[in-house]
Amino acid sequence: MNRHTLLDELSAVVGSRLVGRNKFFADSVESPPIDDVVAGSEATLDEVDRSGVDEIPVSTPVGDLSFGYLVWQWIGPDAPTIVYHHGNNEDPFDSGRFATHTFGTIFRGHGDEIPANVVAVRAPYHALATRAFAREMGDLANFTSMLAGSVAGIDALVRTVREEWSSPVVVAGFSLGGWVTNLHRAHHGTAAVYVPMFAGAALDDLFTESVYRGMVGPAGQAAPERLQEVLNFEESVANAPTATVRAMLGQYDQIIRLEPQRRCYDDGDLSIVPKGHITGSLAGDRLRRHVVDAVEAV
Repeated sequence: MNRHTLLDELSAVVGSRLVGRNKFFADSVESPPIDDVVAGSEATLDEVDRSGVDEIPVSTPVGDLSFGYLVWQWIGPDAPTIVYHHGNNEDPFDSGRFATHTFGTIFRGHGDEIPANVVAVRAPYHALATRAFAREMGDLANFTSMLAGSVAGIDALVRTVREEWSSPVVVAGFSLGGWVTNLHRAHHGTAAVYVPMFAGAALDDLFTESVYRGMVGPAGQAAPERLQEVLNFEESVANAPTATVRAMLGQYDQIIRLEPQRRCYDDGDLSIVPKGHITGSLAGDRLRRHVVDAVEAV
């Protein structure tokens, strides 16, 4: 066992103890399949607000949600635009001294290295405090609506940016953001480039086979087949129109495991780095270079 796998396993054990009873799908596994929830969700954005954090109302089959975005860096309407989606339980708008999130790791302090407009987005439920967020994730339907809400919000941004700024859009995300990136690719495919990092399309594997399965509560633990039926979207990615993809997976990732996730990528679209999930999330220079390479390809 190396330090990459050790950190992933330790983080899963510690995380399971910290959330206690407030685990994923502890209460219910009732939800339509993720593809149906995404297909039934929509958001509308009239124009991009560059003055600060803005909220987009999103309609989903589970109910109405709110999706946030912030234009963090503005170069101009002719520059490419990166739309970046954060990881699970991260608030990319938190700029406090002790804030930790992948948006900060990748982008903050490095704007001069990024030849693009940068838009940070925040998923539904992620404005909540940690414990409140965990309680909401006790229902599988809330989890799928969260993902679908982000897909719909990003799609509204992509459409509006393309129309308003005439800017090619790079949709990127880490972990949770990577799942959302691939769902947008599968259902809309309108971005110029997709950059899913440390994610694939076998989302069920995260909760049924990886070390993260300890974060799943009683209802989910008792119904692994149901989680597969609802969360796996490999088929929709396989049937999606051809898109430019620059994916990244971790060789030693014990949470988003390499082999189940690499199936949704062509070899030429995938970079494999010698990292685990935790060490990958901290590798800001490498993640940033990967995103910038995708921008330069535009």
